[in-house]
Amino acid sequence: MQVYHDRLGGNPADAWTAGPLFTNLAPFSLIPMPEGGFLLSAQQRFRRPGGCVFVRGSADGRHWEKLSEISPVGELSMSETDMAAWPDGRAIAVIRAEWFDTPKERLPPEANGNGTNRDGYGYFLYQATSTDSGKTWSRPEALPVWGHPPCLVRLRSGNLLMVYGHRRPPFSVRAVLSHDRGASWDTNSIVELHRFDPGNYDIGYPVATELESGEILVAYYGHASADIGLYSPHAIFCTRLKEVTADASKSRKARLLELEPDQDLSRDF
Repeated sequence: MQVYHDRLGGNPADAWTAGPLFTNLAPFSLIPMPEGGFLLSAQQRFRRPGGCVFVRGSADGRHWEKLSEISPVGELSMSETDMAAWPDGRAIAVIRAEWFDTPKERLPPEANGNGTNRDGYGYFLYQATSTDSGKTWSRPEALPVWGHPPCLVRLRSGNLLMVYGHRRPPFSVRAVLSHDRGASWDTNSIVELHRFDPGNYDIGYPVATELESGEILVAYYGHASADIGLYSPHAIFCTRLKEVTADASKSRKARLLELEPDQDLSRDF
């Protein structure tokens, strides 16, 4: 692993320093921690079923050490993981889960290929919770959200946003809110940011950020044409959305995310 620790002045090549070697790990997400420093998630490579590893980095990016690990849940592999953390030590990890090596006859119905011709590919997201800033984690439990991989954003409103790829029919990118720091997810708030029709599983990997205006910008990739082959042209898509206030007078909770009109833009590559 290499760490870039100085972005201002000097020779850029000199700013890269060799960090500790963490073998057989594939990094996925990096977040700043409220108490300082960083928390990195990585998946275990070449291990089936595999788990997640968390690495703690110093504020200057020069020192890194393994902090903790989340083991597989039975035959279910835990891989691409994003995190959110709060000053009181609470942290959550939302995890991509898949049945990589389970025989087809033992697969649950939600992992039977789902139009992808890849049995075991994709499943419900799983979540683990920490009360000590990621030093230890609860056993992961399934969320009522099918898809992968996740991206989490703590919003200024206090809500927690998750965007993710729905990599089965209807192939799409979606967003959902939690109002209680990930203790539960408001599935009534789910919105579809973009549907790829026709489509296949090679879409998604969304990332989101909250702008100064309070709008939320989400970027992701997907098919740029009706050609949906594995190596067909793809594009980067951007969607803007915002939170709206729930109307308590209605019998059903109002939608809490709303797409901005005429803001679904793509850039080919």
